[in-house]
Amino acid sequence: MAIKTVFITTPGAGTFTVPLDFGSLVSVEAIGGGSHYDAYKGGSGGAYAKSVSAFGLTAGLTVYKNVGAAGTGGSLNGGDSWINTTTNAPPSSSSQGVLAKGGVPGPGGGGPTATSVGDTKYAGGSGGN
Repeated sequence: MAIKTVFITTPGAGTFTVPLDFGSLVSVEAIGGGSHYDAYKGGSGGAYAKSVSAFGLTAGLTVYKNVGAAGTGGSLNGGDSWINTTTNAPPSSSSQGVLAKGGVPGPGGGGPTATSVGDTKYAGGSGGN
C-alpha cells in the first residue's frame, strides 16, 4: 500500500474530510504562521508540532482544522495551526491532534513549544532586534 500525504495550506479555520482510501495514520503535522516584523523587531518563525498518537481517524471522517496565517502589518503575530479529531478547537492532547503556535516578533519570539501540542515539538526561529 502506498503512503498518502495530504497538505492543507489555505489559511483559516474549517473542516477536512479524511480521504476514502485512508488506510492508517502515520502522523499529523502542523507549522504555525510566522510573525511580521515591525520597525524595531524582526519577524520570527512559527512552531512545528507532530502527533503520531492521534486517535479516531477513519476514512470519510470530518476533522476540524486551522491553518495559521503569517503575521501582517495590522496583526504582527503569526496564527496557530492545528487539527483536532474531536471538536472545533485547538487540541489539548496529542491523542486529539496537533497544535503548532504562531510566531511573535522579536528576540525569543519564535512559536513556543510549551503551549504547542504534539509528541514532537520544535520552537520557531527567533526574530532579531
